Amino acid sequence: MKPIKLTIQAFQSYLDKTEIDFTKLGDKGLFLVDGETGAGKSTIFQAIYYALYKEFLNSGGKGCVDIVDKDIRNINAPDKMKTIVDLIFEEKGNYYHVNRTINKKWFRWVPPLPENPAGSFRTPCLSSLTSC
Repeated sequence: MKPIKLTIQAFQSYLDKTEIDFTKLGDKGLFLVDGETGAGKSTIFQAIYYALYKEFLNSGGKGCVDIVDKDIRNINAPDKMKTIVDLIFEEKGNYYHVNRTINKKWFRWVPPLPENPAGSFRTPCLSSLTSC
């Protein structure tokens, strides 16, 4: 998969609409995402993953996490601003366009599932969330 263009808005550390044109990086097949701590480097990859799989990875690499409004949306986003993740990518000569638009009130917290036999608590993943 080769990313072509990523547009994000009100997604984690990106409040304003931000477009990343990967075609400007050339066709070498390798590039570096560089920046200060907290600048949003990981968020770029989170957005790509979210666009492709409609799941959200936590930074600890523990798989998908419970998605509540605060996990995806920029905390400074006004209520009327939509969270947008828009990805255009190429795979085996075919171009694909994925758009995920999230309204502020689409997700609600789902309480933890009952204790599992091992004694630790599990919380539901994205598939367990419901529309409000």
